[in-house]
Amino acid sequence: FRRVLFRSKQDSLSQEIPCEQVQVLFYHRETHQLMFSFVLPAQGGELLLPPGMYDMVVYGLGTERTMIRAWKHHKQIEAFTHSAALPMVFDEQQVVYSPDHLFVGRMPGLEIPAMKQFDPSLTIRVEASTIVKVYDLAVAAWEGVENIARVEAYISGQARSNYFARPQLCAEPVTLYLDMP
Repeated sequence: FRRVLFRSKQDSLSQEIPCEQVQVLFYHRETHQLMFSFVLPAQGGELLLPPGMYDMVVYGLGTERTMIRAWKHHKQIEAFTHSAALPMVFDEQQVVYSPDHLFVGRMPGLEIPAMKQFDPSLTIRVEASTIVKVYDLAVAAWEGVENIARVEAYISGQARSNYFARPQLCAEPVTLYLDMP
């Protein structure tokens, strides 16, 4: 096994939406099956890995609405949100909660070489960025805006989920529900 130092480099948006921990996954390069999994502080940490070729995926933990499933397979790991509290349809599409920012870093074809006598550690640096698209909603003019306590918005035609290790969006369209108190 080789001592590996993992360091994350987060983009400028991550400074606004920090995460405390990350999941670091190493997949077999040919079978795409999960080989090793680690939970580390977002800044990084130390791992022990055998030499080999891996596809590495890193994602932030602690999102409120964005969930992860099928994480044991590189081609199937998926970020998604649940259906809105009351099952409903808008514009003939299922309504789901809008996702939280999920910060993801990828390193396909990462080689962990055998340890050399005078090279006891290897440092891996990966940059994580959000996989969630950002929308700005603006209303030109409202009469009586002082009487509005809450606004609900629906954005139709969005991807149901994100296979973020590939990366590829799910083709099933949904409507995102945004509650803006």
